[in-house]
Amino acid sequence: MFLFRAWKLLVAFAAGLVGEATAAWLGITVSFGVLIGGISIGNKVFRRNV
Repeated sequence: MFLFRAWKLLVAFAAGLVGEATAAWLGITVSFGVLIGGISIGNKVFRRNV
């Protein structure tokens, strides 16, 4: 019974780690996308104004 409980805990821990890593990568990707998009949009607006 203890082994089964430990296995479930391990699976939950692994799933949590994967979820955290996925969330981190998603955040980094979105941040880079917003940064690059903002820079390109800013360049277009700046060029149009100049």
